[in-house]
Amino acid sequence: MTLPMLTIPNDDPRDWLYFAYGSNLNKSQMKTRLGKVEEVQTAVLHDFKLTFPSTCTLVPAPGKQTPGAIYGITAEQRRKLDRREGVPNSYRQTTVKVVGADGKTYECLTYVISNRNGPRPQGYVEIVRQGYIDWGLGPLGEILPA
Repeated sequence: MTLPMLTIPNDDPRDWLYFAYGSNLNKSQMKTRLGKVEEVQTAVLHDFKLTFPSTCTLVPAPGKQTPGAIYGITAEQRRKLDRREGVPNSYRQTTVKVVGADGKTYECLTYVISNRNGPRPQGYVEIVRQGYIDWGLGPLGEILPA
């Protein structure tokens, strides 16, 4: 099971639901990157797990769950996030179906690593850890590297 590649043209006017995991759960970081964003609710992505090759990404893992959160983002914020995530070189766009805290299923935009090498950025794990705290997600022991 792999996630399909999605290419959203820069002039796409649609607003999106965005499933955040990893460092983009950090509310302060998201505000710095995108300005005011709509914080919708926590959510779970089934049959995938979070990994840390250098920065966070999702990999298929039947029976596993990845906790995260849904943000509502505008078309302009999506373009900013694309640039920040390094689309298409570092990360690529895809859509996933997640189950929100309200029990409903949502189709959301997210990003997965397409090609990212090198060391993990300094302080990255702490940014991720704070994001999980911001949203009340956990436990963190199985998710985050030491």
